[in-house]
Amino acid sequence: MKRSLGIIGIAVLITGCSFFQPVESPKPSPTPEVNFYQILSDAITKTMEIKSGSLDTTFDITFQSTPEVFDRFTANMKGNWNGDDKKSLLETTLNFDLRNPNDPSTPTHGFAKLSLAADSNQQMLRLNTINLTGEESEPINKSLQSIMGQWYKVPAENSFPFDFVSSIIEDKKGTNQELLRNSSYFHILDASLVQTSEEQAHHLLITLDKDGSKTLLRKLQENNSQNIPLNQLTDWENIVDNATFQGDIFIGKDSGFVRKLQGELTILGNKNTNQQITVALDISLHNINEHVPIATPKTDQTLDFENLFGIPSQSPQQ
Repeated sequence: MKRSLGIIGIAVLITGCSFFQPVESPKPSPTPEVNFYQILSDAITKTMEIKSGSLDTTFDITFQSTPEVFDRFTANMKGNWNGDDKKSLLETTLNFDLRNPNDPSTPTHGFAKLSLAADSNQQMLRLNTINLTGEESEPINKSLQSIMGQWYKVPAENSFPFDFVSSIIEDKKGTNQELLRNSSYFHILDASLVQTSEEQAHHLLITLDKDGSKTLLRKLQENNSQNIPLNQLTDWENIVDNATFQGDIFIGKDSGFVRKLQGELTILGNKNTNQQITVALDISLHNINEHVPIATPKTDQTLDFENLFGIPSQSPQQ
């Protein structure tokens, strides 16, 4: 259960650039002078047209079963992307704290630095540094040393659930973008004008619109039924039903681009075990549509998850 929630929850976050952009809502504007829902709608249109830029994002994710039993991951990703060339290169720092349900007092701590790259439809990974401490961590350290500093292709089955995202982004007829622009998945609670490092920006306090989000997911599935199985859609809808989100979004007053999204997402799991996922996120976009250098690697090696970790690769169920 925890793994299923984790995969879907992390996917929702990693796809923020495709989903977090809010759009027009039928609710009235917080002030009569400015229609902030129209500003949101215009922002998603402009943000979806960004060709290149730099990303700086931090996720702090906690999977919790009881107050004593939890796993926590903190990741910071910085890098550049170019949509025309379908290239991206991100440097990632990861810290984690894993608690054994049978003995929460002996956690496994870890620190890792890795590089993530994409070239066209191929995802690649390079492990630069890793250090695990705790019970049974030494064999894992030794196993990972064998791949240190080398680029590997990530098998397609281990790229899941990003196929869900790709099927929406690869939208040749433009119907998905139209749905995203004209759907409601955020409510606006408050609005103000603030100064950011790039420009003045509209600062909007937002919460999740559950009904609007589920309607959007259902329509996206109808448009992409060959790529998005119904059982996968049901998982996403269940996540929305059990999720709460409150955060802040900053939209450039002059540029109209989404500059920053920050907030906290909570997803409740099994009520019998009180499982939940809490995600604090902070996503910033810089150098929008500026030339950013990207030198993606070349490799013929494929990462063998089964032999590396002793766990068979898992493909999505159809």
